[in-house]
Amino acid sequence: MNRLEFEELELQVQQSGLPLKSCLQQVGVSYSTYHYWRKKCIFRLIPVHQFR
Repeated sequence: MNRLEFEELELQVQQSGLPLKSCLQQVGVSYSTYHYWRKKCIFRLIPVHQFR
């Protein structure tokens, strides 16, 4: 998975209206993989100076 694929997955999850785990199960992505990429992408959005 790459960042673009994660962003597409995130949209799919939001639009599905299903609980997160159910939606991930339908598309074949593990819960831990989803959270790994979510954490990775969120840190890119937060400015570095907020961590000091």
